[in-house]
Amino acid sequence: MQSQRSVLYLLTGVILAAASGGLAATNWVEFSGGTVQNIVDVPPDVTGVRALNGTVQFRVGNTYSGGTEILGGICYLYESPPNPFGSGPVSIRGGRLQAMGDVTVANSVTIDGNFSFGCGNASYPDDDISFSQPVTLTGNRTLAAYDGDGTGDVDLKFLSGIGDGGNGYSLSLAREANADHSGGIQIYAGSTYSGSTIAHGSTIHLYGLLDSTADVLLNRGGAVLCYYTASGSNTKLGDTVPVYLRGGTLGIYGSEGGGVQWAVDETIGWAGLDFGHSTLSAGAKRARASLTLTEVERDAGSTAIFYRSGTSQAASYDTYGYGRIYMTGQTNGFVGGWALARRSEYISGIQEDSGYDFAWYLSGGGRLSGVLPLSLSGQARPGQVEGAAATNHVKAVSAQTALSGNAQIASLCVSGARTNDLGGYRLDITSGGLLSTSDYEISGGTLTSSGGAMYLYNLGGTMTVAAGIAGASYSVSTVGSMTLSGANSMKDLYVNRGKLVLSSANTFGSIAQVAPGATLSVEHPDALSASLSLSLLFDGEEHGVCNLSNDVAVADLLTNGVALAKGEYNNASLPDYLSGGGSISVLGPPGFLLIVK
Repeated sequence: MQSQRSVLYLLTGVILAAASGGLAATNWVEFSGGTVQNIVDVPPDVTGVRALNGTVQFRVGNTYSGGTEILGGICYLYESPPNPFGSGPVSIRGGRLQAMGDVTVANSVTIDGNFSFGCGNASYPDDDISFSQPVTLTGNRTLAAYDGDGTGDVDLKFLSGIGDGGNGYSLSLAREANADHSGGIQIYAGSTYSGSTIAHGSTIHLYGLLDSTADVLLNRGGAVLCYYTASGSNTKLGDTVPVYLRGGTLGIYGSEGGGVQWAVDETIGWAGLDFGHSTLSAGAKRARASLTLTEVERDAGSTAIFYRSGTSQAASYDTYGYGRIYMTGQTNGFVGGWALARRSEYISGIQEDSGYDFAWYLSGGGRLSGVLPLSLSGQARPGQVEGAAATNHVKAVSAQTALSGNAQIASLCVSGARTNDLGGYRLDITSGGLLSTSDYEISGGTLTSSGGAMYLYNLGGTMTVAAGIAGASYSVSTVGSMTLSGANSMKDLYVNRGKLVLSSANTFGSIAQVAPGATLSVEHPDALSASLSLSLLFDGEEHGVCNLSNDVAVADLLTNGVALAKGEYNNASLPDYLSGGGSISVLGPPGFLLIVK
């Protein structure tokens, strides 16, 4: 005769009922809300404590040894010895862990499902949850940082690393959509899981070795930051781990302790700039930190910023106290219109900040080496486009004189609210690099790039390009808040970050790609071409969005790399990718012939 399943149900920490038929060894003390407190041990014929749903508080005095399973609900973990989960193994299969103080979990832990984590309330704004034993992944898992109350950041600390039993599982860090703060995870000691490492919207702080992961994928808002806390600990990722930058950040940081400075040198064997606008950074607190990129592969249209920071004493500044970023094989000189740079350092308590500029490369050692802002290169930087030479990198810091004829320059960096009147002439920016840090408008002529690509950046305010872009044979990439209102022709368009408004008719030759988290706003019925392939990317968390104020037509529409069938689409049919009141018709490629039998 089959025995009847029995379960002990606990609410507010009191046993309410037990089904008849006896207690089997697979039974759990189950919580749907309530408090787990002062449980010395569960009956010997009950497996352990299980959190199902509701709000479950794990408080003081728990020494039960049967084990804990978290399947759902919000689990508040309180700071107090012994462990809030008793002494048995812990299986996390779902739900949310919320820290009420700095909590250490000394149990053996398996991550058997996706879960989120955050702080409990404003009284515990920056407390952490630490796992002192090695944690095991039993599948591909996603951990999501949560802080809907806006009370602070909470990190999960893996003090003894993360493994996967040799099964090749992946670890993803995300941020819940309603999170006000990012939070993150900290990985100490050596981790041995061999699947991918993925960060989106939150940061993986790497203090221990992570050279067994198959690859690192850094999506928008996601970061892997490598920290060095002892001499000789110069490798965190290893030279063979490929890093894919998709709008995220890769950084290394040297530090000091007990008056000792730890100079660090991390080498990344291969870094790929896949899409979007990404960041590579190196920083130091009274310690040199050098990031060397052996090989950098950049997909068409992608952009990046190189950021270096440091804190030092002037007397020993050339010995330590600065970050450096090197690229093997990079020649001295201008890196390209696709690359920005910034330097921010403190010397004897005084901040030196070069601000945003294009990137310049200088090989060798010392403080001014590696990737630098162009402002530190020693190059002549005329302040007017009018009259500048073709090799000049113009830095406009005052009102601009209208052009009196066609002009050619290497790059243009605009500081402050400015306007550029091209006077009906053509301005050729050979590198394609045009950067503004405030409101900026360029109008009254034609903008070109004989270098084969154009990169438009606005890092404050809005850039308005009313001059017509004559780029039928090259691509245009945009970063920031921007409006194209001229008569434009371009082969490809890449919206890497922020919002791009198309308020005029355009002619496209090939593709328009919108990175995750970015928006292409179509405000003219002929803003897109019927020959265009429009690709809206998705990175697993965020979508590239097209906002439609008008009805438009394209040859192809791709969402997450998948081509959609011919037909009409709008916000109702594609709510994740399309917004606004207009629609988009997919016509099929030119020459498409449909035969109906």
